[in-house]
Amino acid sequence: MKRSRFLVLFIAATMAFYSCESLPKEPPPSDMTDREIIQLAQSAYDKNHYKVAEYYYKILLQRYGNYTNDYVEGRFELAHMYLKQKKYDIAVPMLQEIIDIYDTSVPGSLPGEYIILAKTDLAKVPEKKMAEIQSRIKNDAETASDYDEYADESESSNEEEYYEDEEEYYDPDAYYYN
Repeated sequence: MKRSRFLVLFIAATMAFYSCESLPKEPPPSDMTDREIIQLAQSAYDKNHYKVAEYYYKILLQRYGNYTNDYVEGRFELAHMYLKQKKYDIAVPMLQEIIDIYDTSVPGSLPGEYIILAKTDLAKVPEKKMAEIQSRIKNDAETASDYDEYADESESSNEEEYYEDEEEYYDPDAYYYN
């Protein structure tokens, strides 16, 4: 009897937990400010409703991502959330991007806390995992660079062939006499 009662309570608690984290049925109103969306995301994050928080931060980035301050804040909060969930492969590039943004921005134009927080979060990534991720990023960059060089060569050779073919087959009189 106790065992079945415990099982029923456990199932009910599990269902209640997962139902609380379901995504909103409607996106936030289009006139909602960046601060209001951040507040919704932060409230969900504080309740460990990561999917909901992620949803709101992505809405923030879609609507206000062209404002550097909102972009940095949204990207940091997502990266921090991924780090907390040990999704290092997602978090590390985002944190490095934030640091790069600060490195290339005018000093004082961005809130100072996110550079410090991004560096602090990067320091929390286990060394072995960080080495793997950095190696993968380097390999991806080299592969992309190789692809870009190949594509450039391929495009230029195709253009030459195209123009050669065009000259070879071009007959200006064909339009007038046929």
